[in-house]
Amino acid sequence: MAIAIIVLVGFVVDLILGDPAKIPHPIILIGLLIAKLEKMFRKIFPANKPGEIAGGIFLNISVLAISFVVPFFFTEMAYYV
Repeated sequence: MAIAIIVLVGFVVDLILGDPAKIPHPIILIGLLIAKLEKMFRKIFPANKPGEIAGGIFLNISVLAISFVVPFFFTEMAYYV
């Protein structure tokens, strides 16, 4: 029952406040990261099937690693503050 109340309160607060207009949503930032890394990896890897597969693997690993490390770093720093 407590979880349902917490979720409901969170939902209502999100409806009232929403996302700040001047701070981009993390998903938008991840999309920009993917676009930049894709351009970089397309220059590095050849434009054939094995090259595209390798580039896709490196793109996925890079995005996942950065998407983990950055929030982890900020969370750790917040812990010490």
